[in-house]
Amino acid sequence: MKKLPIVFGFNRDAFLAYLEDEFRCFAGAYGNCPRGMVDNLIDYALREIDVEDCTDKIPEFLSEIIPDVTFGEVAMFINDGHLSENGRKLKQEALMRRNMETCAWTTK
Repeated sequence: MKKLPIVFGFNRDAFLAYLEDEFRCFAGAYGNCPRGMVDNLIDYALREIDVEDCTDKIPEFLSEIIPDVTFGEVAMFINDGHLSENGRKLKQEALMRRNMETCAWTTK
């Protein structure tokens, strides 16, 4: 079964690329094992989410299960229409943190 890259406004491919970039262990010595596990977790979340009431469910689920990944980091890859007001706030905070870290890294 082909996996859809964007479902419920969640960009799976961009999220997985972010994890590979942000966490060395995700794509390092362990190969595709962590990526495959997270991909399966995403599939599970997408299957189990109620289509009519999916606000904040994906970032809540994934941030609870994946260590060191915050709600806001997952929310960065979800369309605002699928996030609550608080979810959008956490997304913006994560994006600002990411931009500050990127700027600090590129100026060193």
